[in-house]
Amino acid sequence: AVHRGAAARKEVESLKQQQQQQEQASEQETQGAKEEQGEEVVAFEGSAEEQAAAVKIQAVHRGAAARKEVESLKQQQQQQEQASEQMTQGAKEEQGEEVVAFEGSAEEQAAAVKIQAVHRGAAAVKIQ
Repeated sequence: AVHRGAAARKEVESLKQQQQQQEQASEQETQGAKEEQGEEVVAFEGSAEEQAAAVKIQAVHRGAAARKEVESLKQQQQQQEQASEQMTQGAKEEQGEEVVAFEGSAEEQAAAVKIQAVHRGAAAVKIQ
């Protein structure tokens, strides 16, 4: 039992060292990438409390930038959906289908779609 404990502690220690080495390597790669992209890399020398505050400020800034990007992507997606919906309605009007705007809850819209599907299925059977 003592041997297994010692072996486990050695394994944990080696895993910690590997993780630290990987973190250092990734940090160096990140700094190199930032320098290549023209981002300013500033070494901050201050107390641990000041460094923690700086990290927190950076995290808040990055979070705000990420939220702004997500909002922009959502708006683009909405615009694309609206454009495709307008194209679909235009195509239906060209084919002579009546386009009716139905405003209701999601449940009511789902029920309307189901009724339409049943009706179209019955019409298709009659035609054949």
